[in-house]
Amino acid sequence: MGWSEVEEYVHIAAGNSWKGVPKGSLDWVKMIEFETKIGPCPPGRSFPKAWRLEGRASEYVHEWGHLPRLWDLTLRYPRPEHVAQLAGFRVKRLAVYQGAGLPAGTVWPELPTVKSASWALMSVVSLHGLTAPVLHEVDVDGVRECLGLEELVRSSPVQNLQVFDVRQVPLPQAVWDAAAGIAQVNWGGEPKANHWLMEAALGPAARGPRDARALPAQMTRRATRIRAAALDGATVTPEDATTDAVRAVLPAPSEEIAGLLQRMGVTDPGAFWAGLLSVRWPCLPEAGVRIALKDDATVVHGPREAVEDAVALLAWWCSSAEVLASVVDVLVSAGLAGEAFAGGGPAVVPVSRLVTGSSVASIERLEERTYVLTMPMQPVPATQVLESRGLEHAGHTWDRLLELGFPAEVRRVELDPEADVFMAYGSRPALKKVQAVLDRLTQHADELRSCLERIGVAGLSLNPEP
Repeated sequence: MGWSEVEEYVHIAAGNSWKGVPKGSLDWVKMIEFETKIGPCPPGRSFPKAWRLEGRASEYVHEWGHLPRLWDLTLRYPRPEHVAQLAGFRVKRLAVYQGAGLPAGTVWPELPTVKSASWALMSVVSLHGLTAPVLHEVDVDGVRECLGLEELVRSSPVQNLQVFDVRQVPLPQAVWDAAAGIAQVNWGGEPKANHWLMEAALGPAARGPRDARALPAQMTRRATRIRAAALDGATVTPEDATTDAVRAVLPAPSEEIAGLLQRMGVTDPGAFWAGLLSVRWPCLPEAGVRIALKDDATVVHGPREAVEDAVALLAWWCSSAEVLASVVDVLVSAGLAGEAFAGGGPAVVPVSRLVTGSSVASIERLEERTYVLTMPMQPVPATQVLESRGLEHAGHTWDRLLELGFPAEVRRVELDPEADVFMAYGSRPALKKVQAVLDRLTQHADELRSCLERIGVAGLSLNPEP
């Protein structure tokens, strides 16, 4: 805990103790920061001029909505139930970042005064149903899946849209179209962290007007190479001498992609690709593009320009199992996978699990030098070992176990436990070390028993939630 009248702040350390902070009307306090979870408003103290509040989201967030001059709110590690507590806040700036994220089904209250909003460093962010009538600035950075972005942009007077290192959106054409007319648009990062944006660089969006939505040069250069290679590999022939209709026969997918389709339960690849296209880039089916399987080959029919766009998009989806898995996973997250799976869904969810291998924890890139490790709390071979010691197979248990048993391995990463997921942030090499430890402990009961005996079970029960 610390405070300074000169610097006009109060910093509340873990434990949420206000001991030592003066009581009364603290009109010198402009900034309130909680090191961990935001605690309840302290009795006997008021903050008439506080304009900034920051901390880890908690059940007490709503108690701070009454601050008369609060206009800047930063929440870390939010859950869907915390979002509902924003009702009644009159802030102008909202920043939400870190944690497992805000999945589909998250219910947002109306944010009538928010002019600038940002979401960063989360696995998933759903913005469906968010109403912000004066929202001018939107920033999404380092998010694996962003759902409903197009709805928010269309329904708000956004004039500044910043989208960096967002791996997937379910409706890329809708996002692209919604951004039309916005005065300032910046999207970027490396292609590996922006799978959906590569589709914009490859497909019909790339042929649109040169406006504020211009794509990064490195992305357009790579897209040009992918598109040229895709068209070189396809056999394109005219279908009708009186029109520009063509027929493109695509080469067989790689063994990696063919195997992934089979493991997903895809029985008709032609219908599968047509379904993806109709959801993500509906302008192409509307232009007359049709995809079917004939003699075990994928055949694309339609106007030449639209067919070339479709061929380029299919080439990108087939460029790696990681890309294809990310497309299917985001459609599943958004409840849109039925179009590609004849009303059903992939045989394994998430599909990325088929790509990452047998590790219990996946590692994915969020931004330039930051990666995230994610381990969902699904049953593992060593679960019974934890239960036999009175411990729960939960994110907080693994957090304490790693901190106490493997301090060297977690020294360079930021741990982020939740009840149903364990996450950590850091460089890829550092997270690989943590991943290796988790694989050993979850898959081998003897390794876990040895670890528990070494650190003592009682250690895991001490303050398990940061």
